[in-house]
This record gives sequence, structure tokens and C-alpha cells, in this order.
Amino acid sequence: MKPAVDKGMMRQMLLIAVLGAVVIAVTGSRRPHKFPRPITCCREVSNAVIQTIESFTRQHAQHPCLDAIVFTTEDKKKYCTDPKAPWVEKTIKDLKPQ
Repeated sequence: MKPAVDKGMMRQMLLIAVLGAVVIAVTGSRRPHKFPRPITCCREVSNAVIQTIESFTRQHAQHPCLDAIVFTTEDKKKYCTDPKAPWVEKTIKDLKPQ
């Protein structure tokens, strides 16, 4: 008596089952990360007094990012500030080479 499923068919079914398990494992691992991602743009500006400023960059407004000056301190912390604030304008002038 011949079995209902031959060895070739068994191998194909096993291969399909393994591939299906791999697909489920890969797509199931695309959950959001639980750790915070770095902020890529300023969405608000700080009124904090910032000490030991080392450098700055200009961020132009492009939704959802605001127009801002990003100051970097000596300890590599970044602060988003209002580019129209008088103290920010003065600090930029002081940082720029003459």
C-alpha cells in the first residue's frame, strides 16, 4: 500500500512551513523601539540661560520644525532657541569670527 503523501510532497510542505515561520518571525519583530530616538528638529524653543556655548547651527522652519538657533554647549548638550531673541543675536555675533 502506497502512503497518501509521498516524500517529495512532504519535503515541499515542510519547506513551506519553515518559510512561513521565517516570514512571521521577521515581520513580527518590526515593533516600535522602547527607547527614545534622538530629536531631529526643534519643535519648541527654550528660555533657559545657556552657559559655555561652543557652537551653533541654524534650523529653518519646515513643518513640524520651527525656525531656531541650536546652541551646542561644551558638554555637547543642544538647546533650541528663538533666533529673534536679542541675547541669541548677540551670542551669535560673539561666536562668529570677525
